[in-house]
Amino acid sequence: MAQDLWDVIEVATESSKEKDDEANRKARSKKNFMALHVIQNSCGPESFYKIRKISSAKTAWSILAEIYNNMPKNTNSVVHEDLRCDNYEHWSAQVKAYLMAHDLWDTVEATNEPPKQEDDESAFKTWRKKNFLALHVIQNSCGRPLFYTIKQDTLAKDAWNNLAKSCDVPKRRKSVVRDVLKKDSSEDDYDYWSIQIKTYLIAQDIWDTIESSIQLPKKEDDISWTKKNLMALQVIQNSCEPDIRYEIWETAFAKTAWDTLEEKYGGSRGFIRWINIDE
Repeated sequence: MAQDLWDVIEVATESSKEKDDEANRKARSKKNFMALHVIQNSCGPESFYKIRKISSAKTAWSILAEIYNNMPKNTNSVVHEDLRCDNYEHWSAQVKAYLMAHDLWDTVEATNEPPKQEDDESAFKTWRKKNFLALHVIQNSCGRPLFYTIKQDTLAKDAWNNLAKSCDVPKRRKSVVRDVLKKDSSEDDYDYWSIQIKTYLIAQDIWDTIESSIQLPKKEDDISWTKKNLMALQVIQNSCEPDIRYEIWETAFAKTAWDTLEEKYGGSRGFIRWINIDE
């Protein structure tokens, strides 16, 4: 979109007039292959192999969308760490600095309505390109759960503001349990720990993010679910000693963190150790 190539993918069919007009046909062919080049160059070898014989950018896009279900890939991020529940201030400072350095921040900070195409087409195209470049930077700097809160946003400003809302979670630096989970904790210690954590999460009405059989909200723009997930994840992380917290630090979902700890430190651990000792 920033390079004014998206229409060759989004358009349904070419008009008969365009087909009869040699100049239009050549221009459209050029845009098609430019878009196709971008798509091909953004694929790994395995993905490229699936579209290597495709000459239509629209077809290549559709094939990849069907295969990968449009899951976001956080490549070429401008930040060292994707946005999580606990690093918004650091993340936003880095992204803002990047956008300002590339003269894109005004699309986020602007208080006025964007220019309309019918009033000034040149100004509209300039703004449109900057907006989608800024939006691309913001999207590529998000972790997957937070990406889904802005997936439908087409304005960089809206995406930025929605992420700020999603990350406005309590900065709880202290554990909610008296004894944090440790590497040398026994199974009884884990049971005691997990019961306290579960009770707290139920009391805070965020246990459903762990109990649910799905890891994503039913609505892709459900900010409340994302906030609950981040709150539950932070409670779990802050109730573990640093070594254990490191094991789940890259986890984006409270449910995944909970299941990981249960599998490693819960009831199955004794069975695994018994087998290892016998062997």
